[in-house]
Amino acid sequence: MAQVTKIIERNPKAWIFSGLLHLGLIGFLMFGMQWNNDDPTPPVNIVNAVVVNEERVQEEINKLKKSEEKDKKKKQEEVDQHKKELEKLEKQSEQEQKHIEELKEAKKQEEEKRQDIVKKRKEEEKKLVEQRIVQEKAEKLAEKKRIEEEKKLVEVEKKEKEQKKQLAKKEAERKKAEAEAKAEKKAEAEAQATQQAAEAAKQAEADALAEQVSAEQNRMNQSTVDQYKALIKARIESHWVKPSNSTGLIVKVRVQVIPGGGIGSITILQSSGNPAFDMSVDAAIRQAEPIPLPPNPSLLDYFRVIDFTFGE
Repeated sequence: MAQVTKIIERNPKAWIFSGLLHLGLIGFLMFGMQWNNDDPTPPVNIVNAVVVNEERVQEEINKLKKSEEKDKKKKQEEVDQHKKELEKLEKQSEQEQKHIEELKEAKKQEEEKRQDIVKKRKEEEKKLVEQRIVQEKAEKLAEKKRIEEEKKLVEVEKKEKEQKKQLAKKEAERKKAEAEAKAEKKAEAEAQATQQAAEAAKQAEADALAEQVSAEQNRMNQSTVDQYKALIKARIESHWVKPSNSTGLIVKVRVQVIPGGGIGSITILQSSGNPAFDMSVDAAIRQAEPIPLPPNPSLLDYFRVIDFTFGE
C-alpha cells in the first residue's frame, strides 16, 4: 500500500486519468447493458406499426442497429483504448516499481555504506579515544617523571653547590697551605742557596788552594821526574860507547821499565840509519840497569815508559 501511495505521489496526473477512464468504462458498460435490455418501442405500437408501415419500421430498426453497432464499436474502441492506457499505466507502474526497487536497493546499499562509514568512524573515534587515553596517560607519566627529574635535579644541584662550597673551601685551604709551603720552601731554598753559596765559595777557595797545592806538587813532581830522567840518561850515557864516525847521527828509543829499575824492552822509535850506532845505544841502556828511580811511589807511573833521544 505504501508503494502504491509513493507511485501515486510520483505520477498523480496519470493515476487521475486512469481512474477517470475506469469510471467511464464502468458507466458505459452499465448504461450499455441497460440500453440493450430496454425496448424503446412498446410491443403494441410495433405491431400497429407493422400493420401501418412495416418497411418504415424495418428501416428504423436497421438505423437503430447500425447506430447501436456504431456505438458498440466506438465503445469497444474506447474500451480498447482504455485497456491500452491501463496496460501502459501498468507497464509504467511496473517500471516505476522496478525503479523504486532499484532506488530501494541503491538506498539499501547507500545505507549499508553509510552504516559502514559510521561503523568505521565509530571505530576510528574509539581508536582516537583510546589513543588519547594512552597519550594522556603517557603525558601524565611523563609529567610525573619530569617533576621527579626536576626534584632530583634540584637535589643534585643542591649537592653540587655544597660540594663546590666544600671544594672551594678545601681549595682555599690547599692554596693557603701551598702558599705557606711555597714560602717556607722559598725560605728554605734561599737559606740553602745561601749555605750552598757559602759552601761553594768555601769549596772554590779549597779547590783553588788544592789546585795551587796540586800545581806546586806537580811542579815539584815534574822537577823530580825531570831530574831522575836526566839522571837515568846520564847513567846510560856513562855506559855508552859511541862507534867511530857517528857524528851527526841521532836515534830515538822507547824504554819499558819494570819495578826495581830493570829494563823490560827497548823499541827503536826512529833509527839513525846506522845499525851499529843503534845497537850501541841498546847495549848502553841494558848495561845501565838497574836504573835509578825516585823513592816516592806516586812518581813511578812517570817511569813505566820513557822516551830518549841519543846523539847530537
